[in-house]
Amino acid sequence: MNKPLEVFERKLSNNETIIKDLVHAFLIPNVQRSKLKKRIEIAEKKFNEAAKKSLQSTILKASHSAINQKWNLIYVIHHINIKKIQIS
Repeated sequence: MNKPLEVFERKLSNNETIIKDLVHAFLIPNVQRSKLKKRIEIAEKKFNEAAKKSLQSTILKASHSAINQKWNLIYVIHHINIKKIQIS
């Protein structure tokens, strides 16, 4: 019989070899995909947290600026009214 064919058939008939081949073909790539997916999730979480902090900081600064402008306007209006009262 054909020697390479006999070797191939023996290899296929060996249960341990079949299991190893299946693990190598399915389980290992699945584990690698899972690890990659986890690394991507971690990177996305870091990016999302950084973006969230930046937006919160920007909103806080804008609200403080708006409050300061409002108080400045109130201050100016108050002084204008005081001057009107003094003139009258």
